[in-house]
Amino acid sequence: MTKNYLKTKTALLASALCAVIVALTVMSAVLLTGCVTPISEYEVNTDNTKYGLWWYGPDGEDGEMLRASSELPLEYYDPSKPTVVYSHGWKTQGEDEPLTTVTSALISSKEDGISVDVDYAKALKDAGYNVAYFKWNAYAKQLFSMHRLIWSKNFTDSAVAAEKADLVDVSLAGEFAREFVTSMQDYEGAPVYFVGHSFGAQMVTAAAYTLYGMSAMGLLVSDAILPQRIVLADPYIPSTGLSGELDITGESLSGKNCAQVFAQAVESMSGSGAAIDLYCGMAIAYKSYGSDEYVDGVLTEKTNYVLMDGLTQTYGSVGDIHNVTRDWVLYALTEGLGGEKLAFSPNPAQTAEQAGSAFGEYSMSGGFDLSDVSLTSR
Repeated sequence: MTKNYLKTKTALLASALCAVIVALTVMSAVLLTGCVTPISEYEVNTDNTKYGLWWYGPDGEDGEMLRASSELPLEYYDPSKPTVVYSHGWKTQGEDEPLTTVTSALISSKEDGISVDVDYAKALKDAGYNVAYFKWNAYAKQLFSMHRLIWSKNFTDSAVAAEKADLVDVSLAGEFAREFVTSMQDYEGAPVYFVGHSFGAQMVTAAAYTLYGMSAMGLLVSDAILPQRIVLADPYIPSTGLSGELDITGESLSGKNCAQVFAQAVESMSGSGAAIDLYCGMAIAYKSYGSDEYVDGVLTEKTNYVLMDGLTQTYGSVGDIHNVTRDWVLYALTEGLGGEKLAFSPNPAQTAEQAGSAFGEYSMSGGFDLSDVSLTSR
């Protein structure tokens, strides 16, 4: 009996020792490689068509778009080409906002270089870029609550209860990241540009931050899909509270407000090498950043921070300037990606070099004549 007991005890100790060795081996592998099991594809929730990452076809027209998948035709997604992804912002009636000139910007800028609708998607496709558009207009009506739909996967907010019912244990930015990862199979066409307008600046920032978090957790097959440049056109960043946790990475959001989380994301991605530029048109939006010293400090020190003085001199600091700033950024980005000269930094490396400088944008016309635009340090 004693002999059997000793045998059993020895076997148990040996088994436990093996388990420890296996665990240490796995842990070492994780620490050395920085990853656990890589995830190359998430399942796209095609049942919910109220949001989604849509890829433009060869002609860049809205009618030629396909939802994210791992088997996109080459004319919609070519892994050898660089990529631009856009997100709209607040939509009072839940209307769509495709990658063309918005009406108010068109009317305001008629005599300054844009007299007809500009199809930015087509221009980018013609310049050799993959172009995608994260549409979430059905969720973008509640100005003071929709930031929770963007950032948090689990929260309580009666103002967006109906919208949250369609997003069970996920966030919009998390779904954006999932659909982006699903689409970007075998990607080698860096750089990746994320561009967001208004609340869409929050969307692309949250999605990009999630992707960088996934990279740190080893959940990406390749870091080539990480956005190297994040362009924020007149972002609106309220200081209202968040709760719950970030989708996919599980980072706690409880007790934090939106502006601080946004700034933390900018600071973190900037530290990881992302180039971020921020264009401020509507005074009511960017002047609120100064109410939080941390937020204001991060945004002015970690981004290429531009006050659109040239535009506001012509169009004013409220109202249409919000959309004019959007279109100026898209127009300048489109023109720059297709040629050698850009009104602002033409690539992620040069954008990163300018971080910490606050610029005033001055032009003789105050409009869309990019040959007449200069960035003047303030």
